[in-house]
Amino acid sequence: MRYMHKVNVRWLCPQHLMREHNMMHFLNNRIADGTLNVREDEIETGDIGNRHDALVAEIERRTIAKHRSPFSARTLPHWEHFGHIDAEADLKAVMECGRCRALMEQDRPADPAIVQARETLVRIKQGLDAPTFDLKALFRLRADAEHLRVCIMSAIRGRVPHNTKGKVADMREVTLTLENGFHNTTVSLVAKIDEAGRGRLLERQVQRSKISLCGSSECECGDKLGVRGEVRSSLGKIVSMTMRDDGGADFEIEVSK
Repeated sequence: MRYMHKVNVRWLCPQHLMREHNMMHFLNNRIADGTLNVREDEIETGDIGNRHDALVAEIERRTIAKHRSPFSARTLPHWEHFGHIDAEADLKAVMECGRCRALMEQDRPADPAIVQARETLVRIKQGLDAPTFDLKALFRLRADAEHLRVCIMSAIRGRVPHNTKGKVADMREVTLTLENGFHNTTVSLVAKIDEAGRGRLLERQVQRSKISLCGSSECECGDKLGVRGEVRSSLGKIVSMTMRDDGGADFEIEVSK
């Protein structure tokens, strides 16, 4: 974190709120004795007094502490208007803190693109139908949404096929029924397939299948999915099932017309 911020004080978590308040006193004293040594992008000396007062007001509003340290903004001719903080870069730095980010999201009306992105991410993680979503919209969001942009792109790349235009492809839900005739066990897994009948199983689904069909790690009755027998789907014949290096599996279905 930096010496001084420009973001709304309401978005700072208690730790960073108190830290910046202490920095105001530190910077003020360094200006007074002529020993200030900071980069120009970390401070705006002309705003130290106002920033200090805003921080104190927020600290007392949240009843975090009672302000007991006298403060009088001090300036010397050389430091009167020193430094400039880039607002967007500062916001990006602050949003690296999860607690600060949560406060910002609670206090600030959400961009419609952020709302849609959050809903899409939740649905992907729950294995539900993901609406068509323009990934390019995420790149137009400001720095405060960068964490969301990273999360949803990671989820889409890892779990949902997408077309060449960068949009989530239309997906259909399919139920796979796997059997192990040796143990006389079955398990059902829900996945998504694209228009060509291609789908993916997550690593946790593969592990669940293995444990449900054959719970013994020493038993070699089936394959890595624990299957010894038939694999059926609710939409058509399964024509291939291939294990991936990440522990998941890719499959393809000959979708019934």
